[in-house]
Amino acid sequence: MRDKTAHLGPHDTGPEPEGRARPRYLEIKTELMGEIRGGAYPIGALLPTEHDLCQRFEVSRFTVRQALKGLQDAGLIERRSGVGSMVVAHEPRDPFVQSLTSMTELLRYPAETYRSDISRQLIKASPEQAHLLLCSPGEEWVRVQGVRMARGSKLPFSFIDIFLRPRFAPVLDMPNPTGEPVYRQVEQLMDHVIGHARVEIFAGQIAPELAGPMQIEVGTPALNMIRRYSGVDGKIFLVTYTVHPANRFVFTMDLERRLEPA
Repeated sequence: MRDKTAHLGPHDTGPEPEGRARPRYLEIKTELMGEIRGGAYPIGALLPTEHDLCQRFEVSRFTVRQALKGLQDAGLIERRSGVGSMVVAHEPRDPFVQSLTSMTELLRYPAETYRSDISRQLIKASPEQAHLLLCSPGEEWVRVQGVRMARGSKLPFSFIDIFLRPRFAPVLDMPNPTGEPVYRQVEQLMDHVIGHARVEIFAGQIAPELAGPMQIEVGTPALNMIRRYSGVDGKIFLVTYTVHPANRFVFTMDLERRLEPA
């Protein structure tokens, strides 16, 4: 069925034909989403122009723009003036949102998440790892790699690389029914108090070795976070390196200015 507003101008706002079981723009969105998920458009590629999509689907520009907005809201494309609609992900966005009301919450994830371990090994820090851990090459650490999931979600929202001093490794085998982060386990179960924590946040991309565990495309933009925990003696005993795909994780923080009385 041909869209009754197909001949309207570039700024048309005509309605969809009456009697259609499903809006035409949703049909177009679904078809384009299937093509994106199927790999017809790799990340970084441009979708056809609005004009080309209008001709392909025999609809108005208004209808096409509604469909593209749906793809953008799903986190699959970014629409850039003068460039077009660029594919930025192959799976719809299902982000885990963490709201922060204190800096303490930046050090941990909410209770509705859990860690699923992939591997654990005793290592001697390589020069590259020593740079991350701020230690000397050859020092021993227990390394745990895994993914963090939100309960009820099928996709991980972060990959986590944990480096823990060997003397604290027993906490990894202790019951943890509430999903406490490792630093809290060390504090509670081994009476080792945190004296200082430093957080680094920076942009990155999904590396090839993480694409499989994260079930995501190589090169997907990501938010990376390094947390280093020191005891009251100033010595680092725990380092975590987490990678969060851009379309699966969001930090929110509310800041309020409190004005001094005049």
